[in-house]
Amino acid sequence: MLDENIRGIDSTQIVETIYEANIKKVKDTKLAALLNEFNAIKEAAPNAAAVLFRTILALVLQERAKIKAPTDSLATATDLSLEPSIKKSLGSGHPKIFDGAEERLLKRFLTGGQKDTFDNVAHKPGSNALVAKENLSDAVNLLNGLLPTLF
Repeated sequence: MLDENIRGIDSTQIVETIYEANIKKVKDTKLAALLNEFNAIKEAAPNAAAVLFRTILALVLQERAKIKAPTDSLATATDLSLEPSIKKSLGSGHPKIFDGAEERLLKRFLTGGQKDTFDNVAHKPGSNALVAKENLSDAVNLLNGLLPTLF
């Protein structure tokens, strides 16, 4: 009986990913819209998604700064710049806005070559500056780690 119910649920229920569930909780209209667009295009257009991810990450960092340090320049910035935003969020002369796990995720993104990969898609010519959709899993993992800090 249980197996029949499980099969019935499996055939009729759409299971949301953690990422999709987190998007619904985002209060900032622009960030929520960009997250939905990223989710919609990441499989079919990974390079466009990679460029979009840079803006999304900068917005996530700014939203977190608004919560933890509302008067800091990261929270009040009117221009989004990814690398300076990451460095500020890690406390380079600014209040610390993340705990250990989130901080480690950001440091790994910044120093592990992932940021450079996303920078190259946005700023470098040539086919070696493209990403495959598999490379976006790191971006989704980073967002899965950071988005819950906004609610």
